[in-house]
Amino acid sequence: MMFNLSDMADNSLERTGSLSDTSPLIRSSTPVVSDRETPTFPRTSIFTCAVVCILFTELCERLTFYGIAGNLVLFATEGDHLRMTPAQASILAYLFQGTCFTMPVLGGWLADSKAGKFAVILVSAIIYFVGTILLPLGSITKDKTEHSQWAADGVTNSTDFKLTVYIIGLFLVAIGTGGIKANVSPFGAEQVSNRGPAAIQAFFSWFYWFINIGALLAFTFVVYIQQNVSFFYGNLIPAFSLVLALIIFLAGKRSYNLRPPAGSVLTTTLKIMKEAIKKSRRPALSSSFVNHWLDRAKICFGGSYSNWEVEDVKKVYRLLPIFATFILYWTVYAQMNTSMIYQGEYMDIKLGSFQIPIASLSLLDTLGVLLLIPIMDKLIYPLLARCFDIHPSQLQRIGVGMLVATASMLCAGTLEWYRVEHCCQLQHREGDKDDIHVANITIFSQIPQYTLIGLSEVFTSITGLELAYTEAPKSLQGVIMGVYLLTTGLGTYVGAALVAIVNAITEAINGEDGKWYPDKNYINAGHHLAYYFFLLAGLMFVNFIVYIFVAVSFKEKKESANRSNMSNGVLNGVEPPDLSNTEKPEDTWTNSDRVSKDSN
Repeated sequence: MMFNLSDMADNSLERTGSLSDTSPLIRSSTPVVSDRETPTFPRTSIFTCAVVCILFTELCERLTFYGIAGNLVLFATEGDHLRMTPAQASILAYLFQGTCFTMPVLGGWLADSKAGKFAVILVSAIIYFVGTILLPLGSITKDKTEHSQWAADGVTNSTDFKLTVYIIGLFLVAIGTGGIKANVSPFGAEQVSNRGPAAIQAFFSWFYWFINIGALLAFTFVVYIQQNVSFFYGNLIPAFSLVLALIIFLAGKRSYNLRPPAGSVLTTTLKIMKEAIKKSRRPALSSSFVNHWLDRAKICFGGSYSNWEVEDVKKVYRLLPIFATFILYWTVYAQMNTSMIYQGEYMDIKLGSFQIPIASLSLLDTLGVLLLIPIMDKLIYPLLARCFDIHPSQLQRIGVGMLVATASMLCAGTLEWYRVEHCCQLQHREGDKDDIHVANITIFSQIPQYTLIGLSEVFTSITGLELAYTEAPKSLQGVIMGVYLLTTGLGTYVGAALVAIVNAITEAINGEDGKWYPDKNYINAGHHLAYYFFLLAGLMFVNFIVYIFVAVSFKEKKESANRSNMSNGVLNGVEPPDLSNTEKPEDTWTNSDRVSKDSN
């Protein structure tokens, strides 16, 4: 999992990156950058004290996060750390990632409705810091020569204590990163918003650049220390990095442009849905004109909200089935931090005398996306249009990405099958008591599956963001980004459930040594992990078939809605009841009167 979801600048929609680290979630108008948006640098000076502090805060925070997440599976399974099975470690990683991608909803809502962005970022960073302090405590091990005596003294209790401390630390990290993720990029944009669109664009370009520097340091230097020196010291680095982030963030306090919370459009959206559900239980005024259950929240049908507010929510509602098909895509995407790490652990990671950090291969996905975005945007799409008059629609590109993700899992399964057949070499790994059997195949053989995942992002994730922005009304773009981010969290939760269910079923049928997500003692005893990859490929293909039907339905509903709008509210030649608020207010969703009304 390298980088994930967010907003794009208001009118740009220049091919952005995958689900990013900079989600706005709850707000409606602040532009937010995607982690993989190709940066541009307009000649607008933005490097004030406030902006510099925010950029370096983000760099340190991303180094901390990826330094923790990158090697989580490896840490949990190696040596005397947490003594988890690979399946348990993968479930832990899935749950951690899922929580990291769902907590921003709460963080964004608190900032918009209650405390403001600065306060939420600060409190989140403090919680985050407490979590990072607990993680090294779960990394302390006795010297290897003392293993036998330590076991005699009750290592189980010690391991249970470390596991408890480590999981609490991970949970606090997830809360902290959620609060920061939702607010730091829009908070930075507020510091330059009075300088015009060029300054905002420049800020997000540099913001993206600093994110990548933090991730690059984490997936090279930090994961190398963890894998080849010590997980204890490797987990201390993220803690020190977050301390530095806190110091830098507070250093810029006097120069920040602080704005009070203006209210959350998510709150209004949920109230519209609640009122529509409540009123759907009884006959509505002029019910023959109610074409959609949400219409019952309109003032003209006895509700409390203007036509435009309800119509905007209906547009978001129409996108939900499309986004539901993204959930399994993110399950497949999350394999980069779980099953692919596990597979790479049993391949030849030596390059001469140097041991390649297994988690560093996640950078291949990022580099692939960064290369493929301009290639597709400047070469492939124009070539298809000019030579073949082919203009792939958004829905078509998303479907292609799902097929490419399927191919990535087929590639991983095929490699795993081949790896087991060639597992004969012994290597010593830091943290393991004994040498382990690995395949005489270089870990670089994983490059195709990582590259295919990156290609699928170009089609599915980036186009999904584009679809959200072109289909959702501007007033609710923040809400739809929140929904989109939630699909990532749900996808990783599905991944955790899938591992547990698959292992329970296959163990019941084949016994302990027949689980498809095998323990280390059995990973070389059969093609079990290959079956798991093939299962994911099959599920992804079925999801693609479902997506086709959902996309066709979405297109039909969109065309139907457009025809309805063209009719100016005339249904079957009969005028509907008098519509209130027929002109859409410029600030329907942010008007202070509405916010005040909703808060009562």
